[in-house]
Amino acid sequence: SVLLTIVGSGRAAAGGLALLAPGFGAQLFGLGEGVGADNGAQLFARLFGVRDLVLGAAALTVSDAATLRVIVQMGVVIDTIDVISYLSLALTSAKGTKGREPFKPVAHALVGGGAAAFALIGLYLLNH
Repeated sequence: SVLLTIVGSGRAAAGGLALLAPGFGAQLFGLGEGVGADNGAQLFARLFGVRDLVLGAAALTVSDAATLRVIVQMGVVIDTIDVISYLSLALTSAKGTKGREPFKPVAHALVGGGAAAFALIGLYLLNH
């Protein structure tokens, strides 16, 4: 399906970017410039990246319907948790929590909005 291709490709691309160029990926997604200089943040971004790269690649290459359904279900769970995590941090940073800068508008769109869109598309795919 076209939607599955979009989600799989987007997930694989975002994951590959986080894995191979975590500092650039963080800047592109509006998450700040600190990832490039922080080894721990780079490692954490790469751990996220490999998860999405593998899940996206699996969504694009698996042809067995039952296995593909499980892959989509895993994506929905991951994306839902990503939305909750994003909202939690966005709300605390918006309140001016000490040491946290508010997210940039591009982060709201690409990170929060992207995860929500992928979760909703996954739910749609599971029910159609």
